[in-house]
Amino acid sequence: MAAVRELVAAGQLRCSLTSTFPLFRREVEQYVESHPPIDGRAGQLSPTAASKILGCSVSTVRRMARADRIPCDRDARGRFWFREDHLIMYQRARAAALALDSHPR
Repeated sequence: MAAVRELVAAGQLRCSLTSTFPLFRREVEQYVESHPPIDGRAGQLSPTAASKILGCSVSTVRRMARADRIPCDRDARGRFWFREDHLIMYQRARAAALALDSHPR
């Protein structure tokens, strides 16, 4: 605790007096740098776009995501987001599994 007081006194940490919990700028900046914004969704696809790649309905995509059959991220509102490379890997794995099943033994 004394180290924190020293940093505040030196001006390296600033406490927000109106917040319920102390807020220190340096820690917040470090957190922001190490955790990019989730809602940016750069490079991620919606369930509608994923359904077009996979060739199935949007409800099937959501059902597979809920069952952890396809990799996805969920945002704070519970929406599913997919990466195209993950969907392509899923398609390749599924095609390989179907090819193995169709070979006579």
